[in-house]
Amino acid sequence: MSRIRWATAPVLAVWACSSTPTMPSLAFGLWGGDHISLTVAAAGAHVEVVGAEADIPEAITVDARHQFSVSGTFVRERGGPIPVPAPPPDAHPAVYAGVVNGETMTMTVQLTDTQTMIGAFTLTRGSPGRLVRCLLPLAALQNKPSLSHNSTHSSGGRYAIPCAFAPCSRQSACSL
Repeated sequence: MSRIRWATAPVLAVWACSSTPTMPSLAFGLWGGDHISLTVAAAGAHVEVVGAEADIPEAITVDARHQFSVSGTFVRERGGPIPVPAPPPDAHPAVYAGVVNGETMTMTVQLTDTQTMIGAFTLTRGSPGRLVRCLLPLAALQNKPSLSHNSTHSSGGRYAIPCAFAPCSRQSACSL
């Protein structure tokens, strides 16, 4: 009986050393901060920042130092009316890297095709984030016929939707 125990010990040791340890996933749910909202799920994440949105198509795992780095896409939104036909999306490959310390995350977003640093953000688990988007009052639209649905703008272009929604970072920047 003791020979069987000693014979299986090397097999168990090899099996234990050969298995790849799994890294823990970032906590699922909402993470948010100033100008950013991150929704984390098992299969990936969705990011919203003022003026853009992004998708991370893989699970976000953190290493032993609580750091992560994942690839995804970053798509800039266009403010104002959208011409018909709509232009192609302003999409870029991006890297989302950061560190998690308890309920707080610091994350940077950098476009990899242009090396443009979008920004560094501090997010808190459970927070929806604070994204300011400007909505123009309906009365303002009624006084601006060029802003109505499917109208011809003064530049001669046709627009499919009203420009009542435009991302902005300051409330004072939103005016007609």
